[in-house]
Parts: sequence; structure tokens; C-alpha cells
Amino acid sequence: MKMSALGCAMLCLFMTTKSANAQQLADLQHMAVVVADLSRESEGIGLTKQALADTVLVGLKRDVPNLKIDSIPPVSVFYVQVTTVRDGTASFIAISLVRPGEIAGDDGSKVYSAPMTVWHRGTLLTGSNSTMASAVRDSINEAVSAFAAQYEKDNLPSAFDGTWKVNLNTAKFPEKPDEYLLKDGIYQCKTCAPPIEVQADGQDHKVTGYPYFDTYSVKVMDNRTIETTDKKDGKTVATSKVWVSPDGNTLLFEFSDSSAPNADPVTWNGQSMRVAKGPAGSHAISGLWRASKIDSPTDNGLAFTLKVTGDTLEMTSQTGQNYKAKLDGTDAPYLGDPGTTSVSVKKKGPNTIEETDKRNGTVIGVTVMTVSADGKTMKIANEDKLHGTNSEIEATKQ
Repeated sequence: MKMSALGCAMLCLFMTTKSANAQQLADLQHMAVVVADLSRESEGIGLTKQALADTVLVGLKRDVPNLKIDSIPPVSVFYVQVTTVRDGTASFIAISLVRPGEIAGDDGSKVYSAPMTVWHRGTLLTGSNSTMASAVRDSINEAVSAFAAQYEKDNLPSAFDGTWKVNLNTAKFPEKPDEYLLKDGIYQCKTCAPPIEVQADGQDHKVTGYPYFDTYSVKVMDNRTIETTDKKDGKTVATSKVWVSPDGNTLLFEFSDSSAPNADPVTWNGQSMRVAKGPAGSHAISGLWRASKIDSPTDNGLAFTLKVTGDTLEMTSQTGQNYKAKLDGTDAPYLGDPGTTSVSVKKKGPNTIEETDKRNGTVIGVTVMTVSADGKTMKIANEDKLHGTNSEIEATKQ
């Protein structure tokens, strides 16, 4: 059976619709406009390729002024096809946006690049051949406006976009206490992961299992105060001063972290409240302590920036950590942090993203970020898998 040109065009659109992905115009920055060659029937009602192209271009510049239109086809193409029946009383307009995509092979071992239709619109017009050309141009104008509306929707800023600053006044610290013991010249951090045990003689002692440092030193300053130093390859990466209040119930500390190679040190102060005393004859820092306060931090340790583009989340911090990961839960490299080697992120709702951090394939932490309805604050709930603790804090959009 021989199929008419109009029927063939409609069938082709139907097939394209069935195979197309969901409409995806996010991060579309430039494209070409291509009008298919016209048949004699289309030219017979007064249509020309140039006139149709001009109609499209005028509409795009009007409705999507920020979208760059190239004169030659780049990777994305806005494709227009008009098919008219012989007597000019019916025309079918098919308009689509074709973008590059990737298709996995059957065995999953290869990925092939292929053009994919991500937006399309088909319209069948009937009427007098004397007004058909005008109706076609009007229909193309309507299609361009529909495309512009979808483009605006797909490129709306995400609730996560922007720079966020942690508000320490909102912190909910872990309930599980930290445990230290300093006795008979030996210092132990029993809740560190892994636990630390070194001589408290002010000398550098090798430790293993820590990506940030490979030696640790503890110096006893007096019966209530110690100082610690972390080094990596002989270079100091962190220092702290820890002391106990005169009444013995509060542990105070000053901490400086200079492990980021291309950033200024991060410093802060903090307090913990005593939960239990250490054994008889031990140093004052010994016992169980629950974190209760962190203050006076440097700003570079509090701020981070998020950007959602299509199905991808980018994170950057002022201390050099960054990643770019798909929002489908697949692993991506986590850069700038020797303690976190990969990350995966998954969108759990319109305003919620779950981030899973890994170290050499092992999950070390899960963070759930939820933006408030007004978009001004973000709740950050963290599950620390290494230490078996949970904490919460809020960040404010800057």
C-alpha cells in the first residue's frame, strides 16, 4: 500500500514521540534552526524555506532572547518540517529539538552517542488553500511559544542554587559522647575512627588509617591542658589546644586545620560537657564528653555553593572540595578531600537531595539536604557512618 506524504509525515512524528525521552531543555545554550526542504505543494500555497526560518527566528528572539541561534548546525537543532497535500487544503507541521544523547550497548560495556528528540510538537491544519500559508506561519509561532514556555520551565533556578552559609547557632550535636584517656604518659582517643593511642611526650608518632595525617603528637602543658599536632608527610596540617575548666565539667578547645593545599586555614573554638569522669589518677581531659558548642569559626569553613543544571548537581567549597554528580545516585569523583574519594547524590523530592560520601568504595557518611519552602534556609542532617553518630544544622542562603 502506498502511503501519502502527509500520512508518512504524521507516522514519522508518532514514531519519534514514542521513542523520545522526557522533554529536556535544561542547560540548552545555543542551537541551529533548520527548515526541511519544501515540497511543490507547500511552495504552491506560498511557503518558502526562508520565510519559515524567519518566522521561527523572530519568535525565538521574542520569546527566548537569551538562547543563542547559530547560523550552522551545532550539536542541537531546532528542526521544522512542513508537509502539504496536493490541493493545499491540509498541512502537517512537525517541529522538534534534537540534542546529542548517549545510548548504552546491550551488554552495558559501551556507550554510543546518538541524536535524540527531546521536545516535539505536531499540528495538522485543514482549510482553504488561500489561507493555508498564513495558518502554517501562525501554527509555527504557537509552537515557538510552547517551546519557550518549556525552556523557561526546564531552566528555572533550582531551590538549591546559590551560596549557603552554615549557622552554628542551629547545630544539634551528636548524643554519643567522645571518650579520651590520658594516664601514665599514654594518650588514647577511644572514639576516634580508628582509635588513637600514642605516647603523650610531644613527639610525632606514626598512626594509620587516617587519610589526612600520618603522625600525631600530644604534649601535656599542665594538669588541665594538652596540645596536639597532626602532620602529613612531615607537614603540619592541624593543631589544637584542649583544656578543662577549673570546675572540671567543661572541655574547651581551639582548633586550626590547614590540610587544604590551596586554601587558608580553617579555625574554630568549641566546648563539650562532661558526661563521665576518667579513672583515678588520669589527666583532667580523661572521661566522656558530649559536644555542646562551636563558635568563632573562619568563614571559609562555613560556606559552600550548589548549582543544579539539568540532572547534575555541582558543589564547591572555599576550602577546595568540589564534585559534579548526576542526581540519579551514580558515583562521581569527590575532589579536594583525601578523606572522601567519591560521592553520589539523589533527588528525594522537589526540595530534598541525599548525598552519600564514600572512601575507597565504603560509605562513610550520608547527608540529607532539605531547602525550606521559602528557599531561604536549608536543613542539613548528617549520619556519620565512621563514628556512628547523627547531627543536624541549618544553612542560610547568602
